[in-house]
Amino acid sequence: MPPVTEMVDLRSSFEARLKQRFEATFSKAGGDEDEMGKMRAKGWQRYLDLGLPERSLRARGGGVGYEVHRLRALYELPCTPKLPATFTKEAIAPHLLPESTGAHIVFANGLFAPHLSDLSALGPLIASSLSEALLTYGTFLRGRWSRALKEESDPFAALNAALHDEGLFLYLPPKKALDRPIQILHAIDASEGSPLISPRLHLFMGTDSSLNLLSTLHVKGSNPFWMNSLVDITVDERATLKIATHSDPLSHGWLLDTVRASLKRIATFELVSMDGGAPALRHDYSVSLMGEGAKAHLSGARLLGGSLHSHTEVRIEHIAPGCSSRQHFKAALTGRSKSSFRGMIDVASAAQQTDAFQLCKTLFLSDEASCEVRPELRVRADEVKASHGATTGELDPELLFALTARGINPAFAQNLLIGAFVGEIIPKIPSLQCRASALVGSLIEGIDA
Repeated sequence: MPPVTEMVDLRSSFEARLKQRFEATFSKAGGDEDEMGKMRAKGWQRYLDLGLPERSLRARGGGVGYEVHRLRALYELPCTPKLPATFTKEAIAPHLLPESTGAHIVFANGLFAPHLSDLSALGPLIASSLSEALLTYGTFLRGRWSRALKEESDPFAALNAALHDEGLFLYLPPKKALDRPIQILHAIDASEGSPLISPRLHLFMGTDSSLNLLSTLHVKGSNPFWMNSLVDITVDERATLKIATHSDPLSHGWLLDTVRASLKRIATFELVSMDGGAPALRHDYSVSLMGEGAKAHLSGARLLGGSLHSHTEVRIEHIAPGCSSRQHFKAALTGRSKSSFRGMIDVASAAQQTDAFQLCKTLFLSDEASCEVRPELRVRADEVKASHGATTGELDPELLFALTARGINPAFAQNLLIGAFVGEIIPKIPSLQCRASALVGSLIEGIDA
């Protein structure tokens, strides 16, 4: 069979499986008679409007490109209905971060799991299922959700709205703050089948509020799976939200990590992501600076070995005047691993006095590793300070020699230099710093191999 014809057949079969999943999820939720069913229907229609992406083309409807992704491998996944997660609190305990004692929120196979979560230290933070929130906070939740779907350009982000089982709603009232970070743990049971998992989180930050989130991933089993997650964020005036995410290297699975954020006047949003890669991993971040003086700082560290991938797509829209943004991403690559970064700074005509910066650095630790970097600027205002850059390189042999000449073990010397390279990205959180050190150590083993 010709390759093109075979790919068309794969896509058609994959689309049919997704339709079956949607119909089952939609009918289970009560269909059009249910508020959640109405939102799922809107998500499905937006997915149909956009269509599945082509590897060499943009998705229909002007969506984002998937040129660097192994779409064939995704379309071959059976996407079997996920089985009920078998996690217990005892099984979850080793994966909980001590910094977040009393503030652990668990998604089990994409489903918000209150029985596995510990909400005792959430204080003023309101946490509920999305179904409950649509009844209690329906006016602004439905409004935000509907607008986001109309503006969505990624078909898989729209698909999340159609296929998620039960998401999470978080609301921090005005002038409130928590005394500790909240951990969101995604626990996946891939022991049987090849499940499609769609966790969804809506977060609303009230005026003058402040919150820190830590997001981690734990996978049990070795079957291939697809996790298509989405976090939708609204940060009100003068509020501050900081998010740090981490995932260890995965030998199986498709991970699509999507974040959509809207910032009002003088709001601050910081996101740092750290991962060890997967057969396919995509970070897709879109931030809209809607209010004057809003600030966004996005950064990430990709520590990849073997033949693992990690790809990052960032779009920051400067809509209001006087806003600032920073994009700073680094990758260290061994084996035949591959990373990519495409960052867009989009400055509207009204966004005068914009200050925007973008930088991507890649460290090659193998001749077979590869990366692709596409910095982009679109400026329609006059008073703008904007810059972007990209660098690639290897470990400095002179520095390595200087360290080993002083009796330092060569592997430890490499560890020091790689750690220094990504160190400014890693958040100052002890548990995440330990995990970053473990990722660096695994890279050193890959170099020696």
